[in-house]
Amino acid sequence: MKRSIRILFVVAVAVGSQFALHSAPHQNIGVQLLGLLGGLRALSHSLGGGPRLFAVPLGSRRLVVRAVPLPLFHGVYQWLRAPRARTWAVVTAAYAAPVLLGGFLLVSAPTGWRPFGIVLAAVPLLELVFTAGLAGGAGWTVFRLPTAPAAALADVYLTPAEAAAHRALDGGRIDEAAALLAAAGEAAGRPGTALRIQVRLARGQWERALADAGQLTPGPLPGADWATALLRALVLVCAAEAGLLPPTEYLPRLAAELDVLGSRPQAALVRADVLRLRGERQEALKASALGLRLTADAAGTANALCSRAAALFAVHRDDEAREALARAGKLLPGLARIALVEHRAAAVVLD
Repeated sequence: MKRSIRILFVVAVAVGSQFALHSAPHQNIGVQLLGLLGGLRALSHSLGGGPRLFAVPLGSRRLVVRAVPLPLFHGVYQWLRAPRARTWAVVTAAYAAPVLLGGFLLVSAPTGWRPFGIVLAAVPLLELVFTAGLAGGAGWTVFRLPTAPAAALADVYLTPAEAAAHRALDGGRIDEAAALLAAAGEAAGRPGTALRIQVRLARGQWERALADAGQLTPGPLPGADWATALLRALVLVCAAEAGLLPPTEYLPRLAAELDVLGSRPQAALVRADVLRLRGERQEALKASALGLRLTADAAGTANALCSRAAALFAVHRDDEAREALARAGKLLPGLARIALVEHRAAAVVLD
């Protein structure tokens, strides 16, 4: 009996490994294993938690090793077009498995195993509750996808061409992502528009990104407001550093985007830049360290490193700043914001 319980526990941990939400959607390993059936495709996998240390090739994906050595294996995925019922069934089954196995351990296992059963069942249940308001999150998929309007689903799904461009950008192939999007034509929904803005930022097309971001409005699904605000804030930061907007224009607009983000952890991804542009350098430095812990994909991490480098330049820690930019360049070769941060650091005279 003990051996059977241990085997069940190992399987349950493998299926039920959970992790915090970042700027890109995440799911447990059960979703990763069943993803192709349910319209999910893995972009990368991670070991551990916390800030990203390095990444190694893992077939056509990457394995990201993180700084905190937690026994977690997890991944970043993207939504693809698939039948609604199939997507719901896959995600629900993936989360039901650890809950049921945790309940079995809690009820039937010896006393020493019951804490494992509690954790195993409670963590996925909590994730479902906390992500019920985030379109594309696990809780939203389980509780709201069955009744979501068909038109609103365009705010979740990517077309195959957009998905390929997303993978290219996450793999550091900026020009390939741009070519794929150009061949795909107009965006099919808000995620496609947001992806095109991200690629334009990566290529340094600041004016086009600024114009497109002005047309990007939150969609009807929950979570779209702050996701849109986060991207528009990043565009405003780049436009400010490129000299396209005066402080009297970009500071109020950035404050408005931060108001939309509110107390969400993701606000840290742009708060450091806002504080630095306001002249609050030490506060910006602290915020930039937090932002690095909230990223998962290559583009998000590279931009967070650029924010960190800009904050370090602002307090005259130039060697550390250049090291952060070098790390960003390894993650996303050719990222235009790297040169933008270097240029601004050389051009701005700090007192």
